[in-house]
Amino acid sequence: MLQVLLTLAVAVGLPSFVLCATTPLLSAWLTTVLSTSDGAEANAGTGKDPYRLYVVINAGSLLALLAYPLLIEPALGLGTQRVVWGAFFGLLLVLLVVVGSIRVWAGGAAGGAAGAAPDEPAPSAP
Repeated sequence: MLQVLLTLAVAVGLPSFVLCATTPLLSAWLTTVLSTSDGAEANAGTGKDPYRLYVVINAGSLLALLAYPLLIEPALGLGTQRVVWGAFFGLLLVLLVVVGSIRVWAGGAAGGAAGAAPDEPAPSAP
């Protein structure tokens, strides 16, 4: 039983964790890129609001939930699904590394926490 749980944790748990953590991570990166000296509120209504991504992501998730049993499962065998899923997951990881590297090399990681202005002092502990 422990072997089955360990296999599920590695085969399903780790990829699921990475996929679930991607949306907030990319939204935070996008917020730091789009933010101006006036703060993130300056981007509201300009089409650059990163929180609109949640609408697109949720719509894509709903579409995928509907498409899988109706289109993908009948058309592709389990072996093909496994290969395609693994290829797209690998592509996601490569793209995350590329985007993260670009952000670090552009100086985006030097500002500290997401959304904080680089010239703000760190809050002191009470």
